[in-house]
Amino acid sequence: MSDSESDPTEDGGSKPIREQDRFLPIANTARIMKRAISRDQPDAGKIAKDAKECVQECVSEFISFITSEASDRCHNEKRKTITGDDLIWAMQSLGFDNYIEPLRAYLAKLRQATHKDQGGYAGRSTAVEDLPMPEFPVPIIPTLPSHR
Repeated sequence: MSDSESDPTEDGGSKPIREQDRFLPIANTARIMKRAISRDQPDAGKIAKDAKECVQECVSEFISFITSEASDRCHNEKRKTITGDDLIWAMQSLGFDNYIEPLRAYLAKLRQATHKDQGGYAGRSTAVEDLPMPEFPVPIIPTLPSHR
């Protein structure tokens, strides 16, 4: 059992944390996984339930890890809002260097699309899902420094 499962609640109260409150929804995880494999293989097979659940838990933990680092930065700078730039900074400070440039480009596209929507752009609203997924160089897993 993990530490978060042994604590009855996140904030020390008496109500237990529900699984659906701890993890990214499985449908979202599955959709992202399908999109990733269908990009390379249009008629790709199915994804097993245990694979979806494993990725769901890993992705949720990863998001918490990065967000916690970004939150610490904001707290130290006496700010209350975590921005995309804070998340990119957190990823870089944690050694996820291969993600930085694609995410900066993606964030710029997102801001540009959002700016058009807010500035009276006469087209339909741009959803995040409408933006293409960023392409990450291989390997996407960071290389951890060796301790000698």
